[in-house]
Amino acid sequence: MGTYTGSGKSEGIYVYRFDAGTGAITRQAVNPSYLVVSKDRQHVYAVNELPGDNGPASQRGGIGLFRFDPPSGQLTLVNRVSSDGNDPAYLALSPDGRYLLTANYSVASNPGGSFAVFPLEGDRVDPSVLTVHHDGSGPVKGRQDNSHVHSTVFSPDGHYLFTQDLGADKIYSYSYTPDDDSRGLFGSTESRYTLVKPGSGPRHLIFDQAGKHAYLTTEMNASVSVYDYDDGKLTLRQTLPMTQSGFKGKVGGGAIHLSPDGRFLYATNRIAAMQTKS
Repeated sequence: MGTYTGSGKSEGIYVYRFDAGTGAITRQAVNPSYLVVSKDRQHVYAVNELPGDNGPASQRGGIGLFRFDPPSGQLTLVNRVSSDGNDPAYLALSPDGRYLLTANYSVASNPGGSFAVFPLEGDRVDPSVLTVHHDGSGPVKGRQDNSHVHSTVFSPDGHYLFTQDLGADKIYSYSYTPDDDSRGLFGSTESRYTLVKPGSGPRHLIFDQAGKHAYLTTEMNASVSVYDYDDGKLTLRQTLPMTQSGFKGKVGGGAIHLSPDGRFLYATNRIAAMQTKS
């Protein structure tokens, strides 16, 4: 579990041991805000979300690779590289396991939101070989003055990458062609992006196991949208609010997950949780 360390008493990355027989959870410990585990469960990749709200725009965030030892629950830092952007907020592994991608949210307008691509070579992360910057803004002043790339998600077929841009109210789409020298690693699709309702702020996207539907959370209006998916294209079918009618409190859409059996979709707005049947 990753956490913020800039305030309070957080120690960053927390490791827990779970006893399936008794349900007991015992905390192990280490240090930082978003992380992803390798398919072989031997490594953990974590962002170092810098510079933050008050840091210098010239400061870049970082990506750390940790080796995980299951018997002891210990994490050992292997190496760290620059995220090639500000405020990395998300990590994703390419389906073939060759690359690690990060979404650089970027609080500052310069350099602005981007995603970066890092080769994985054996037991280490290499520096970025590609950084793609987004342009654009949205109607909400102070929150959407520039691009804010919040997540990078591969399609189930492994042929496309979708990047959710909170600042521009767009879901950008890229083709993934790692072995095509003429096109490069990532190239814009014919449609380039899917527009999201102005001022909503797209945050996280997931796909169902069948690869026929995608589900999106929006942060600023706390909603869940359902899309049909087909060969790199998203078609909007439904949008639901995360809050009950008449709710007057603050909202902030966050994470989204499907239950293992695919029957339920769980989304958080950081104030309350909503469960809907998919």
